[in-house]
Amino acid sequence: MSVGVSIPSPGTPYLWAEEIGNNHASLYGELAKLENVGYDRAPGNLNLALRGFMSSYDRWPVLPDSKLVDLVTALEAILGADKELAFTVAFRVASLLAGDDGERFKTVKGFYDTRSAIVHGSKLKPTHLRHLEKADELTGLVRRLLRAFVAFAARDEQEYSNTFFEKDLDAALMSAAERGKLRRSLGLG
Repeated sequence: MSVGVSIPSPGTPYLWAEEIGNNHASLYGELAKLENVGYDRAPGNLNLALRGFMSSYDRWPVLPDSKLVDLVTALEAILGADKELAFTVAFRVASLLAGDDGERFKTVKGFYDTRSAIVHGSKLKPTHLRHLEKADELTGLVRRLLRAFVAFAARDEQEYSNTFFEKDLDAALMSAAERGKLRRSLGLG
């Protein structure tokens, strides 16, 4: 599926790494399966998340503020909640992708705050401008999460239900054992 038109200058070059090449066939197979069976098996709104991610590449002209808005929209669609959206999305991304949770939380929260300033028409502060300069970092985070959720949704048997993601995700992420189990199930750890 294509969301836009060809862009003569797509911005930062995307490098076709060996890992991507090795997973290429399975990813396209999983996406084809989801096109046939639908996206309802995925937690959140995976279809919207994928469109937001693709829009981050398809917009013309390529502007970092539009890219950042599209990427945060993708995160909200897959990991959003009804309350405390900025905190919840940052907490969930940091917890699922591990590494240094505290640092990753601050980074994602900063991206989210920058997105809020953009969509509400606020004057961008130097901290917002720094996050715009690092939009490619956010692209990598979103790509990893979407890849995990596409694979999860395409499986015939799922260990976690959509209800789990709606009601129990945050509690599970607070437990090291449960978080590790979930990360393994999603192929993130």
